[in-house]
Amino acid sequence: MSIDRLQPTDAEDDTMGGRMSLARDAVKISIEAAARSLCVAPDIWASWENDRAAPSAGDLETIAETLEVSLAWLLRGHGAGPIWPVANDNAHRPG
Repeated sequence: MSIDRLQPTDAEDDTMGGRMSLARDAVKISIEAAARSLCVAPDIWASWENDRAAPSAGDLETIAETLEVSLAWLLRGHGAGPIWPVANDNAHRPG
């Protein structure tokens, strides 16, 4: 299996909440698990992902670390974004 990093231009037009959701899906953690990493309630994390609220500046680095993305990508969509596993179609074909 190979990996594919989402290109920065793919996310620069999204909101920070949209990038948070995308990155959380990439690392395959639930909203509950992500919220625990910051000691916040899951509904607070969900409000960040839905752009109804924004995390404090002090929480942004921890969010980026939890989601395995750069702070620049989280904020603006530029830099190291999420890594997605890419299935290799030939890996499962009989030889």
